Amino acid sequence: MFLSSKRLLINGIFFMILCSMIIGCSSSPRSHYMPRPIDESCVVILDASTEISKDPTYGFTVDNAVRVGGGPENEYIYLSQLLGPNGKSITGVDRQGSTSTTYTDGRILMIDIYTVFIENKPYEKKVYIDMYNCESPKILKGFSSRPLNAK
Repeated sequence: MFLSSKRLLINGIFFMILCSMIIGCSSSPRSHYMPRPIDESCVVILDASTEISKDPTYGFTVDNAVRVGGGPENEYIYLSQLLGPNGKSITGVDRQGSTSTTYTDGRILMIDIYTVFIENKPYEKKVYIDMYNCESPKILKGFSSRPLNAK
């Protein structure tokens, strides 16, 4: 059965509106997101004096990410110094992407998400790391550390 010309016109208009909404939404800038400069002054060295977090959410939630500063390099330096639960080796990390969290003042902060592999098996929790802001990083609860260049 053929559609009437009026029905075709309505469908065409609907399609054009839908396309313009999709294109308009996907290309519009996020005016409230301002990338922050990376804090290059942060040194990420875990040693015997590094505190092990008592907070079970530290590094395991987006709102309580490990703040390593220094960009992606510091993220990998931090992760390379960790040992898993019971001193088990971390055999790899896989960056899953990034997400964001919003400060109370409305600023948005990007946080990277990692899967950590302990003895070739993915750890049950994702690790969240902030490469823009720097604090003295702690060791994740239940984890330990090894010297920076140890194998």
